[in-house]
Amino acid sequence: VRLLRAKTKGSAKQFLIDHCELAEEEAPYEFIKNEMLLWFRKENPQHAAAKLYSIKRHANETLRQFADRVRTLAQSAVQEEGEELDPDERSAWVNKKTLNAFIKGAGKELSSLLTSNRPDTIRDALSRAEELEDVMVKEGELEAQWDLAVISGERRCYVCGDSSHFAARCPKRDTPDPRRDRPDSTDKPTRTEGNVNAPRPRFPCMFCASWAHFPVNCPHNPQRTIFCDYCGTREHL
Repeated sequence: VRLLRAKTKGSAKQFLIDHCELAEEEAPYEFIKNEMLLWFRKENPQHAAAKLYSIKRHANETLRQFADRVRTLAQSAVQEEGEELDPDERSAWVNKKTLNAFIKGAGKELSSLLTSNRPDTIRDALSRAEELEDVMVKEGELEAQWDLAVISGERRCYVCGDSSHFAARCPKRDTPDPRRDRPDSTDKPTRTEGNVNAPRPRFPCMFCASWAHFPVNCPHNPQRTIFCDYCGTREHL
């Protein structure tokens, strides 16, 4: 029996752990072998009842194939857990257990979506799951196309569409370039004649030498002419 435990793996090893009392029989090896053959036989009701609560959808299995496999297990498990039920109650038990197992084992995303808006029958659950899966596949393909376009697409100027430069260096941009040189003789200080109650600068603008505004409001302020190299907006670099 110890050798059998050491050599077995997976669900067979778990069976030996869960049924350790079988080792106390007179001929334990033959008895355990017969019990394992009975347990893992496809139509075994006790095995089907235990597997029904942990069944998961396989990687390459369609939703309809998974639903058929769940119903087959439920129809076999009802012989173990529904012995005292009448035919109508058995049918209701099979439908309920099939629906619960299908929602639980359909997959992480599908399970959460089906649980939040739970269907009443396995047929409705199957139809809704197929629709949701189609939507998720299409959205995944669309996102992949957008990602591929961002990576491989040719970047162009946001203003004129030319691929030779970005929007920050577009010659057609109507934003004035920053002035970093000193005022010359053509820059005459001027005073505003607007609202007399508005605060007036005590010093000329540090960018254009104008008395009409503060440096923070100057159109030649370099901070007001920094654009994104890709899209041309001021919100980011």
